[in-house]
Amino acid sequence: MNSLHPVFSDIIRPVRPFINAFQIAFQKEFESIKTTYGLDFDTRHFNKGKHLRPVLFFLCQGLINKPKKNTVDVAVMLELIHTASLIHDDVIDKSHKRRGQKSLNAALGNHFSVLVGDYMIARMMMMGSSRENGYIMHLSNAIMHMIRSELEQAIYEKTGHIEEENYFSIINGKTGALFEAAGALAGYATGALENQIQQLRRFGHHFGLAFQIKDDLLDFTGSSTKMGKPVYQDIQGGRWTLPMIRAFHELPERDQQYFQQQVMADEVSQDELIQMIYNQRGIEKTLSDLDECSQKARQAVLDFPESKYRFALQRMIDYNKDRHS
Repeated sequence: MNSLHPVFSDIIRPVRPFINAFQIAFQKEFESIKTTYGLDFDTRHFNKGKHLRPVLFFLCQGLINKPKKNTVDVAVMLELIHTASLIHDDVIDKSHKRRGQKSLNAALGNHFSVLVGDYMIARMMMMGSSRENGYIMHLSNAIMHMIRSELEQAIYEKTGHIEEENYFSIINGKTGALFEAAGALAGYATGALENQIQQLRRFGHHFGLAFQIKDDLLDFTGSSTKMGKPVYQDIQGGRWTLPMIRAFHELPERDQQYFQQQVMADEVSQDELIQMIYNQRGIEKTLSDLDECSQKARQAVLDFPESKYRFALQRMIDYNKDRHS
């Protein structure tokens, strides 16, 4: 994580030893898959990311007690789920870039990529079987919500439009569920009271929503060089993200019908959609949503006593709002 933004490197300082241990264990999982099955792919870029879910997991432990060294495997399980979902997403989206390098499907093809993603989920289940049922229950529940949300998204996109409530239901499962699990498991690992676990879950939920909303914005405002993937990828994939939903509802009814028909028929140009989103202030309205979710996440953290861990989580909320990748 040496190449991370200096602000983020400072944020993780309170849990740096735990993240270092996590990275070593996580890298071993990929090396094991690679050597066991003789697959030719570069494992390094899987360890280049921010690993936000493990970071959140360890920092949230600090809100209750000192983070525990014997929970590194739980952080690995969280990231195995997240990485498997990215691998599957790249297959679905036909994306050939991930963090500026070849995606796994670009290196191995779709068949092997899907199998590697499935293997990671199975590996997570196997690791979880050696712990109390509470761990696997939270993680399995997160996976169920992630898959259900992917199905919801695929179904709604066939209609040529997604309503606001559908959008938030989808991102709650796709992104929020695993952040929720990270918060809840942090409380579970430290013997937190039930009300504290629920508060950590709420933090994870609102932070996860804020994180996905920021990703939606970066598809318009980000740099492909910094993000390591193309901009406007969501529009090209026919996805209704929040800036598009917000802009769509500002249109007169006649224009709404036109855009919906054009999107369904795949006859609207990318430039036309982007222009509509900017003209109808979809970006500004989505920034307001980002502020609201970020504030709810902050409030959930402020219910815990002041500490270096609470301060780090507050900074992580701000970092998410300001990030460029």
